[in-house]
Amino acid sequence: MIRDYQSGDAKKILLQAQQAVEAQTFADGFERVQAYTLINDDGEVLAVCGFEVFFDNNEKTAQCYALIGQNIGGKLLTLVRFLKKEIAHEAARLKIKQVVMTVRDDFGQAKRLALMLGFVPVRVMEDFFDGKNYQLYERSFYYGGSGTLN
Repeated sequence: MIRDYQSGDAKKILLQAQQAVEAQTFADGFERVQAYTLINDDGEVLAVCGFEVFFDNNEKTAQCYALIGQNIGGKLLTLVRFLKKEIAHEAARLKIKQVVMTVRDDFGQAKRLALMLGFVPVRVMEDFFDGKNYQLYERSFYYGGSGTLN
């Protein structure tokens, strides 16, 4: 089940090793952004995902964030289906033309998730965090003259 984020959810995830340092530094950020939590039938937190909107060259852009538990298993598809729809919905609602996310370059599962969500890699960001290279991914949205999402 996916629900609105509740305070502290990000600290309840059984993290994948590649996200441990990021989580120590950034988990509290989920308290300040629009976020969602994926839980299993026992209420265990499997993942948290969120976004915040900022202006880049006078255009609204959204930055996506995620912490995915190593025990997510088959629930990953539930999360992907939800996020694909939610990202498009929020982009249309807020008139956001570009959504971005960063992924650690050696984190294959996260790269796969970005692709599953419709993002495309645009550039490597060397020594971006904790001495690691990251990949910047983007997903663009286009609006017709009527303001509707194309």
